[in-house]
Amino acid sequence: EVNRTTVLQAYQQLKDEGLIASKVGKGTFVLPLQHTETARIPVVRHKPIDEEPKPSVVRPPWSVLFSDYSNRFTYHDIASAERAQRGDTIIDFATGSPNPADIPDDLLRSVSIEAFESREFDGQPESPIEGFDELRALLAEHMSTRGVQCDVRNVMVLSGSEQGIDLIVRAFVNPGDCVLVEQSTFFPALQTFRSADARIIGVPVDEHGMRTDLLEGYCARFRPKLI
Repeated sequence: EVNRTTVLQAYQQLKDEGLIASKVGKGTFVLPLQHTETARIPVVRHKPIDEEPKPSVVRPPWSVLFSDYSNRFTYHDIASAERAQRGDTIIDFATGSPNPADIPDDLLRSVSIEAFESREFDGQPESPIEGFDELRALLAEHMSTRGVQCDVRNVMVLSGSEQGIDLIVRAFVNPGDCVLVEQSTFFPALQTFRSADARIIGVPVDEHGMRTDLLEGYCARFRPKLI
């Protein structure tokens, strides 16, 4: 079997080399030989003698260099969702972006200044890769009030929920694994699952979220790797 992405990359490479052309509603056709030969004839332009010759630039075949993971990531879907959110008549929850008017700019600015002034900063990262130790301790303490028993070593500070989802998917999800999600669910999470070539199954929701009364049946039928 040949992966669908490989076929699409091959078609794109042929288009880049001027060997085929596609027409909407008709298909893809091999270009005539004289057309390709003409297209490959270099154009000679006379330059002044004192002008320095410019090195030729060879464009890499990007269409075949990107990994299957990258090609499965449809960035244009995220971009279109963000553009839709800019309108005044639409409230879009797909990207999870907060209302800019609700962000306490003055408070964040003063807290940041206080944090920098309270410590000697030499431009070098102080905290380990897991995050700032004091912050991790506070987060572990906060989680204990929510019924989650965890130690500081179980806490990792991330840049956002998308990074957390991406790390989990890379660690646990293989191509073809089933992932159960709410209908509807967090839009960037779907992009991450699709990039991992996971099988995405939606579970109906009610006013409390995913319907747990249906979840056992879905698990027995699809045997998900991740919920």
